[in-house]
Amino acid sequence: MGKAAGTCPTRERTAAQRPMEKQVDKYGFSGGAQQSPGAPSEEVPIEVLRQREAKWLEMLNSWDKWMAKKHKKVKERCQKGIPPSLRGRAWLYLTGGKVKREQNAGKFQELQSLPGDPTWVDIIERDLHRQFPFHEMFSARGGHGQQSLFDVLKAYSLYRPDEGYCQAQAPIAAVLLMHMPAEVNTHTHTHTHTHTHTHTHTHTHTQASDPGVVIYRSQYRCYTCLSIVFAGNRDSECYIFIFDQVQNSCLYSNCTCFLSMSKDAFWVLVQICEKYLPGYYSTGLEAIQLDGEILYALLPKVSPVAHRHLKKHHLEPIMYMTEWFMCAFSRTLPWASVLRVWDMFLCEGVKILFRVGLILLKCTLSSQEKLKSCQGLYETMQVLRAIEPQYTQESFLVQQILDLHITEKDIEKEHHNQLRRWKETHGDLRSKSPPRMHGAKAIIIAEPPRRQDLKQRPNIKVE
Repeated sequence: MGKAAGTCPTRERTAAQRPMEKQVDKYGFSGGAQQSPGAPSEEVPIEVLRQREAKWLEMLNSWDKWMAKKHKKVKERCQKGIPPSLRGRAWLYLTGGKVKREQNAGKFQELQSLPGDPTWVDIIERDLHRQFPFHEMFSARGGHGQQSLFDVLKAYSLYRPDEGYCQAQAPIAAVLLMHMPAEVNTHTHTHTHTHTHTHTHTHTHTQASDPGVVIYRSQYRCYTCLSIVFAGNRDSECYIFIFDQVQNSCLYSNCTCFLSMSKDAFWVLVQICEKYLPGYYSTGLEAIQLDGEILYALLPKVSPVAHRHLKKHHLEPIMYMTEWFMCAFSRTLPWASVLRVWDMFLCEGVKILFRVGLILLKCTLSSQEKLKSCQGLYETMQVLRAIEPQYTQESFLVQQILDLHITEKDIEKEHHNQLRRWKETHGDLRSKSPPRMHGAKAIIIAEPPRRQDLKQRPNIKVE
């Protein structure tokens, strides 16, 4: 998230004179709250990042063609990690949220204007302060981030009154909002500033904004329209608006894309709940219980030792995997790993969550030496709730995910088996969920977009 400024200090004001600012990491967390202790920083070289940004801009500009003819390349680029400046936009396209938004123009605003079910509203309000309280977007009670989160969750409870609201949806929505703010609270303030190259510009202050910046052809540019965004510094005459944490510099522009009111997080949440994880957030949690049994059934192929241990101590899958899957590991992994997992999950589907779950079980419970500290159910649960950092570290985990050959066919085959067993023991499912779609390719095939649904506004042009 970008950091906004509400004042314009003079040229003479030094960094030492400025009020103390809370130190946050590059993801917006204070004190490295979402990092594993001692985890090394894995920075992508800036030259590589620029190349990836240019490639992603090209893909987003012809998304339907890339998905139809070059989906393998899209998948490979998601596996390498989506550039931070384009992650929100890429997630919007991967999930089909862009198409959903265009085909339901005005729907979010309509839902936002409604009062909401008092029961759900009360529960949502009580959950807001629990969502990533050490992230700068959500740290202030009643602040911009919490208000945006409330708007998205309330809107979903109205959009799907049959489901209402489930607490596990809150961290999902919060992650999305970090990359695609639901609302930008703006006020305009005209101020002119002359640059060294003698151009005079008028710019607009924003109280909150997504940095939305890529470096292209050695220039900062708006990721939406590629208009040039000039770089300043924190002690210049005009201390402005959009703080790019990656480049550690202030940015400003008269580009109107920074002022747009984005409803993207809501539509991506809809797609995750309806396409990627259907039934997860319904009353009774039947879908997550079925997926827990699928995870348990797949485990012997990956780690027979871990499977025998869980069976011996009667650990039901629902006891350890519910938060993992329902929150898409956003509460389990260090943040760098969360983002890499989400890049792959939103491209390839739920098989990525199964792979991560199987990897964590294998790494934690795969040898007799490791099991010495897990002599019973309680001790095993403690270990699974505090996975050792080396197993969740970004490069290790990503490589393990890529190496583990668990496919959507494996999952669907086991889903059929578990559904049959469920009916034998419990009868028919009470909640009728739509079929799960395994990633971006399946979604775009099932719901082909119209050309205008994918149109950039304004169009991204790559030089």
